[in-house]
Amino acid sequence: MTLGVSATGHRRELRTVIVDDSALARLLLRDALSLIPGIRVVGNASEGQAAMEVVDAVLPDLVTLDIDLPGIDGIGLLKQLKHRHPRVRVLVCTRVSELPPTACGQVLAAGALAIIDKPSSRNRDANVRRLREEISKRLAKLLTATAEVTPQKDDPAGYLVEKMTTTDAARGGASVAPVAFGKSVDFVLIGCSTGGPAALRQLLSNMRGDLNVPIAIVQHIPPGFSKPLAQRLSENCPLPVSEASDGMPMQAGHAYLAPGGHHLLVTGTMMAPLMQLDNGELEHGCRPAIDVTLRSVMRVYGSKTLVVILTGMGRDGAAGASDIRKRGGKVFVQSPESSTVSSMPRQTLETAGAD
Repeated sequence: MTLGVSATGHRRELRTVIVDDSALARLLLRDALSLIPGIRVVGNASEGQAAMEVVDAVLPDLVTLDIDLPGIDGIGLLKQLKHRHPRVRVLVCTRVSELPPTACGQVLAAGALAIIDKPSSRNRDANVRRLREEISKRLAKLLTATAEVTPQKDDPAGYLVEKMTTTDAARGGASVAPVAFGKSVDFVLIGCSTGGPAALRQLLSNMRGDLNVPIAIVQHIPPGFSKPLAQRLSENCPLPVSEASDGMPMQAGHAYLAPGGHHLLVTGTMMAPLMQLDNGELEHGCRPAIDVTLRSVMRVYGSKTLVVILTGMGRDGAAGASDIRKRGGKVFVQSPESSTVSSMPRQTLETAGAD
């Protein structure tokens, strides 16, 4: 769905459906969402089947989703929603403390925009304020984004997926060739943001198991969610995927995910690379930030680096990719048409170009 300013110059609303089996939670969410400019609630549901019927009928831009639902659980519903309506954003709002240890990784890998912890104060007004603040923070870039995709005549609302998206491939519409890199590449940096976990799962599952270079992954993610996401990604990848830790050596044929709340730096030498975590200033409003990692990678690997920029909001990674490419490195970019949010790929294409 194209968000922000439409072709006619009018700002579009983020049409939202609330899915939660608690009537009180639905009321709290409705009140919180009503306080956020640019959001309009257009429907609600208390269980999975009803939720799918509402979404099919009103075609929203955003769904807020509880994980603990009767019948089909929230993760199963999330997968169905992303399969049938891949352009719909899903914001999970649940009690994080009640989730199984692996659930956060499953939720993000299935395509959720973010996970928000339900407030538990006895003060109703405080709960509404907390929800409003948390939701506004997660949606800030979407609510202020300018139009990213020109609507097609046969798809004015932008709900249909353009040709050859990852969803088409997952449905069997086309085969996906195993990912391989040339002999000139000694290090791979993958950067992504909104929609990244699902894109990472698609990309990593098609990596070659004998890939003999280290891989760093910088996904914009809050603290506490990176470790379960790494575990989830590792289940579907021929290569091991781990959360990066300070001072850990980097091994060829292994992927390392930057932990939420920390910038990931690559230090040492090409023969003995090390990882360093940094709690420095936010960059592009993010920590971890792709450009921070790329500056450190450039000092160690230079022209032997391949940068892969996937779906995401903003321009993180564009400057670093441009510097890498100017020095003889390579840049791959996900097609904007197949991205959940196309800002990062488009900005990288405009700033750095791509191989």
